[in-house]
Amino acid sequence: MWIKNLVKNRRPAGWLLLALSLVSLGALPASSRSELSIVPIPLPDGAAGLHRIGRLAFWGGLVLNDDRDGFGGFSALEVSPDGRRLWALSDQGRVLTGRLRYDEDGRLLGLDRTALAPLLDTDGRPVAGSRRDAEGLARLPDGSFVISYEWRHRLTLHGAALADSAAIQLPAPPDLRRLESNRGIEAVTVLSDGRLLMLGETGLLGEVAAFPGWLSGSDGWHRFAYLAARGYRPTGAATLPTGDVVVIERRDPVLILTGGRIVLVPHEAIRSGRSVGGMELGRLVPPALNANYEGIAAWQDADGRVRLLVISDNNFLSVQRTLLLQFIID
Repeated sequence: MWIKNLVKNRRPAGWLLLALSLVSLGALPASSRSELSIVPIPLPDGAAGLHRIGRLAFWGGLVLNDDRDGFGGFSALEVSPDGRRLWALSDQGRVLTGRLRYDEDGRLLGLDRTALAPLLDTDGRPVAGSRRDAEGLARLPDGSFVISYEWRHRLTLHGAALADSAAIQLPAPPDLRRLESNRGIEAVTVLSDGRLLMLGETGLLGEVAAFPGWLSGSDGWHRFAYLAARGYRPTGAATLPTGDVVVIERRDPVLILTGGRIVLVPHEAIRSGRSVGGMELGRLVPPALNANYEGIAAWQDADGRVRLLVISDNNFLSVQRTLLLQFIID
């Protein structure tokens, strides 16, 4: 694998609008003082079929609240191939792990056996200061992880026991230093052919409408440009079983109103030296879907349906919430 070589050398239904509006305005129950509080966002009793947002079917969600120090700020997300285990990175240098729970129809109901632990730096100590802003996460086929950081722009490799694995620094693109301190590599995913795809949140000098992208290769890193919708920035990416990539784009905030959109990028469009865009699957807009979306993960269930999980960054503000939402691609 290339990484080992590098180391060696339609609008939402009314009920959904109401429920998520309450979430965005903080009207749902607050967390307890001592443990994780999970508030499910259920489908209505007796509902038939799926409730759609564009080409996405909403299939359950959670509001996560916790007063533990460092809980929140989730900027990246991964899920196991069976959709049962979750890893979420905080921009305060911590990783949340847990077991996802579903009802008999596969609707998201809960998150159990959660743990919040610091990420470890190359010296085996918890990341600290300007080195702790983790923004991107990709799980490799062997179970290990790649993490991207901003402020101190870098890539690290960790073992399958993410919270207990000291970082190994990976060679990064040489032009990474040209990114703004607080707008580094936000999206990381492993493509079906084993290459790593990364997207930056800020354009490089001379680029106005595009965001920088990189593809790994046996001979180093190769650039391409990612085209986002006006007023949006790429903040997360995941690879589908088809080889296509889904990207979550965060809308530039207006006061406390944010939102996002989910975009499908065909695998054949992803080429070095190109400008790459995609097709919008659904738009998560305020006030009903007001949240600062930064992480996305994908898995395929036993019926062959592709499911997406999306997580939001609450910026450690009481007026924002940590949402974990599940969608099925139509």
